[in-house]
Amino acid sequence: MKYIHINTPCGKVRGIGKAEVDIYKGIRFATAGRFEDPELVTSWDGEFDATRDGDACIQTEAFYPPSGMDIFFSNQIIEKKTVKFSEDCLNLNIWTPAGSEPDLRANGSRRDLGSADLPVMVFLYGGAFDTGYNCSAEFDGTEYAKRGVILVTINYRVNAFGSCPGGKWTGNLCLKDTLAALKFIKGNISAFGGDPEKVTLSGESAGAVIAQDMMYIPEADGLFRSALMMSSGGLMPERQGMIRQTDGPALWKNLMGRLGVEKLEDLQDLPAKEIFDVYEKLVMKNKFARASRPFVDDDFVTGTQEELLEKGEFIDVPCLITMLSHDMFPRQLYDALLNWGRFMAAGGSSSVWCALIDYSPDGSLAEHGTDLHYAFGTMDNNWHNNGPEDYALSKLMIDRYSEFVKTGELEGWEPISESNDKFMCLDYEGEHQRKLDAGLLLHRQETEPQFPGMDN
Repeated sequence: MKYIHINTPCGKVRGIGKAEVDIYKGIRFATAGRFEDPELVTSWDGEFDATRDGDACIQTEAFYPPSGMDIFFSNQIIEKKTVKFSEDCLNLNIWTPAGSEPDLRANGSRRDLGSADLPVMVFLYGGAFDTGYNCSAEFDGTEYAKRGVILVTINYRVNAFGSCPGGKWTGNLCLKDTLAALKFIKGNISAFGGDPEKVTLSGESAGAVIAQDMMYIPEADGLFRSALMMSSGGLMPERQGMIRQTDGPALWKNLMGRLGVEKLEDLQDLPAKEIFDVYEKLVMKNKFARASRPFVDDDFVTGTQEELLEKGEFIDVPCLITMLSHDMFPRQLYDALLNWGRFMAAGGSSSVWCALIDYSPDGSLAEHGTDLHYAFGTMDNNWHNNGPEDYALSKLMIDRYSEFVKTGELEGWEPISESNDKFMCLDYEGEHQRKLDAGLLLHRQETEPQFPGMDN
């Protein structure tokens, strides 16, 4: 391992060079004050030190120990990270095949990979728009780098600090932060060996919702060419985000009253914890449960998914959408994926492939969010008693995901259409395409906990 140095359009960067992968951590892609829209970073002074994780965005873990399902996920990790939280959190991490950067190819300091620029997979974490960060222990791009794919994980603001609408702010910061990151990647990824025209936008759970929602943001056109969505996405208007809602304004009016301020602007001077505590208490009430989701603001987001699809106002890209055998709301998710594929096929749009992922002898461990160690090849950092079949499944998933990122296709998989409703199933037996049992998925939805570590 050694330090490596490259030049980018924004300035010099120092990263970490390993045998098979070069790693750049915590690169600031935008700046923003509290509740403000992100401003794209275009330059920095001196050499940017990208050898350590950047700050994560403010969330529960910044102030309190984990609880509920957060305990479940935390307990899955063997080697935990120490994470710093702040409102200066708009940063991203890059894993690129060793020596793929033009500067390193030019001076001969690393192995020669030729002149071809590499495809890029941009990943958005889940967390119900309330938690999550890009340096979580599940995420590692080494296995993708081995396959000639650059992985980028980005931060976006969550909970109270990503959703404030009113006053001089319009909210929807999770979408705006993602857009800023995509613009930064477009302008800078070539310096890391990537092709800005070969970007796949991916995400899990809430991150998958954002990936889907970005298809309806005109400014995002041309910033990604395909989408890979895990455990969410599809044609699911009621759960998809970009909703017409009154939760946000009502919540913030209530919050201001509890904090004793008259204007939203007055919240900028309060300690983050005070705002967070009141916000979380209000959101826990069902009345405000959807306040942190993307919503129609008639400016940045001009309509619901259903409205924009009806008008044909969406970015048409091929999609790969996956779900787990015991995922959250599995029947609803199944319908959403299937209906999205049929909608795209009926309109002559790009292909949609759907996959079901199953592991453990009876599939009972394939719960929401538990596939991330498989998807990123971090099985050795998970307490689950992994056997050879788990590692084989992880390899299969990464191989197929990499293939999709590289080509926008999946050889041997038939996309969803009016005449084909079969999902590709990835499990201990390998891969095989079959029709799912919708009744079984409904039974699981009605009888099982929707998230790991929670009661039904």
